Amino acid sequence: MSGIIVLVVVLLLTLLAGYVLGVVGHVLCLASPRVYGARTLAVVNLVLVAVHLGLTILGYALSAVGGGGVVGIMGGMGNPMFGGMDGADGASKWLATTNLVLGPVNNVLTFVGLFVFGLYVRAIGRCLRDSALAKSAKGWLIALSIVGVIGLVTAVGVMVEFKDLFANMANPQAAGPGAGGPPAAPLPGMLAVAGLSCVFGLVALILLIWYTIMLVQARNAISYRAGKP
Repeated sequence: MSGIIVLVVVLLLTLLAGYVLGVVGHVLCLASPRVYGARTLAVVNLVLVAVHLGLTILGYALSAVGGGGVVGIMGGMGNPMFGGMDGADGASKWLATTNLVLGPVNNVLTFVGLFVFGLYVRAIGRCLRDSALAKSAKGWLIALSIVGVIGLVTAVGVMVEFKDLFANMANPQAAGPGAGGPPAAPLPGMLAVAGLSCVFGLVALILLIWYTIMLVQARNAISYRAGKP
């Protein structure tokens, strides 16, 4: 148990350090020029990061309070595998429901923040008259949109294919003793969801690599412009 606690603490500290560095980076972006809306996009991105950080901290706090310490932080609260919608140790339903809502909201904020950041990088490329950087950011935005659509379709597919399973896990008392499990999802539907998940993971990995390359391009472009007389 102590090992799990240490692992959770290290994970939380790592996430916190990442958020702090992200906030610092976005604050530095506020010095961007106003042309092409670069500074406005930097402000919007900073606001999104701050809201996302606040909701994340709130979600962890609710999980810790309503889900029983470490189990709650690791996702027990509101997770049917840890006591259904009531959460661990009989946590109130409104806490569990709030925590379940925060997850999708944070996911949407993450996607919107990435999209706005892509627009910001494109604006910086146009400010620096670096067509390669601007085109790279534009392509990345298109790929990000594709990932968003695939992710949404996959999430809807999972909800449709496994709705009975989720309902039974969230409220096991409704099925009654000895009622057996919910009917299995059709095999074609399961294969379609699995295929979409694989495509989503592959495109997301490509997007991550592209994101890193784009940041290097932006740094090089800014360094080159700063070194010019």
